[in-house]
Amino acid sequence: NGKAVFDAETATEGTVTITVPAPTGVTQDNVHVYYLGPNGAEEIEAIVGGTENDQTVSWDVSHFSTYYVTADEQEASVTVTKDGAATTTPYETFADALKAITNADGEVAINLLSDVTLSSVTDDSKLEIPSGKTVTIVGKGHTISATWTGDTDSGTNQNHPILDVKGDLTLDNVILDFHGKDDGTDANPAHNDGDGIMLSTGSKLTLTDGTVVNLDNLYRGFIMGDKPELVVNNATLNVSNITANGSNGGKWEIKNGSNVSFTNIGNHALSTETVSIENSKVTVDEAGYLGIYGSEITLTNADVSVTNSATAAGLATASNGAYNGKGAVQLKGADDDGTQPKLTITNSILTLTGNGNGAASDEQTIYVGNATVDIDNDSNVYAQIKSADGATTQYYTVAFKNENGEDW
Repeated sequence: NGKAVFDAETATEGTVTITVPAPTGVTQDNVHVYYLGPNGAEEIEAIVGGTENDQTVSWDVSHFSTYYVTADEQEASVTVTKDGAATTTPYETFADALKAITNADGEVAINLLSDVTLSSVTDDSKLEIPSGKTVTIVGKGHTISATWTGDTDSGTNQNHPILDVKGDLTLDNVILDFHGKDDGTDANPAHNDGDGIMLSTGSKLTLTDGTVVNLDNLYRGFIMGDKPELVVNNATLNVSNITANGSNGGKWEIKNGSNVSFTNIGNHALSTETVSIENSKVTVDEAGYLGIYGSEITLTNADVSVTNSATAAGLATASNGAYNGKGAVQLKGADDDGTQPKLTITNSILTLTGNGNGAASDEQTIYVGNATVDIDNDSNVYAQIKSADGATTQYYTVAFKNENGEDW
């Protein structure tokens, strides 16, 4: 009768059914239809109908847009936004989606459409965020699991990361599971091959919105260039069973209910340039060298513990004895950018138990050197603080309390 059944005024009030010829190979058992919107691809339910020689694919829509019909499930989509305009392209594999960002002109969002398993990562197949790119991986709770299987014994390259971040990467509600391989030796922890995440000079990694990162059974957890940034914001980071360092630098910011743990680390655990821990929990257990190390350590409403660390025999001579006889938590000297060493603890708990200091066992010591120390009266510090001249009372006032909050 000439009356519109689907127009601008009625578009929000119902749906219409779209029917198209079925692409070659598409059946009811393998059909996938994706809406390609400005926020990434989204799979929608579809039905294959028609006759054997004239099959169709149908699905319901509430708006007209771009859709992709295929027989192959897509692991991810890439959305590139520039000047307010967004273009989304689906990819059968996450690896292909990651490669596609190399030539992308604009901000990039990779949306995971399913869990991703990378069972064999080598130097040639590592995951890489190029320099100058700003990328967000939107996980929606999906997992990226990757295992290093490459050869790390040949050539001059000493870095073998599963993920190499040279630009700016945000992991939004992603579960990241990275694993190395045991080279078969009997060392404790075992001499593992493969590194977790490398952050180059000038790069930034942000973990947010419930992201969980597990780095396990690797040679190194993080490899840091010159002062890259790492932000853990309402996220979880677990670094465990590492042969060498859990981290070796960078500017760390841990905040908003985050949980960070380092367990069974061969050398240093949370080794940083600077670290700020706010409204979060950090635990270090069984680090052979230092539990926490940095030029500036700031705790605000934080719960931090370092246990059973600084006990490795090699600590006494590591870096020509620079760490020896000091403590499981140490401040560096002044940084080359002018940052002066400082320990600030506000309304926080810092607990050291079962640690050594390279020269002795059972030493629960925070070494501050010539740093400025500011600890408020609302904080509980279960350790002694030692300055460069050996004094333990020069810079601070600490109330030592038991688990019930009573004075010792």
